[in-house]
Amino acid sequence: MKQSVVWRGDTWWSAPALIFNVLADNEKLGGGALSINLQVMGPTLNKEEFSRKVQDFLRGNRVSFQLWAIAIDVNLESEEEGHRLACLSR
Repeated sequence: MKQSVVWRGDTWWSAPALIFNVLADNEKLGGGALSINLQVMGPTLNKEEFSRKVQDFLRGNRVSFQLWAIAIDVNLESEEEGHRLACLSR
């Protein structure tokens, strides 16, 4: 349900939301530090694949909610976009 909130003359929109973290064993995902940048390496890609699987699991059938993950697959997404652009430029 959308609702407007007025406070000190400003009107803004608010909606119910839930933010949470999913914890995993870093060593089982290849170890190393977490960094959100472009570096195509095995451990980084393993973590991004894991993040996508967690997102898919949590989304389930999404009858009454939406789920968005933030910056979980920078390298995988960049790689896929590169492949799409290469196919378009042929």
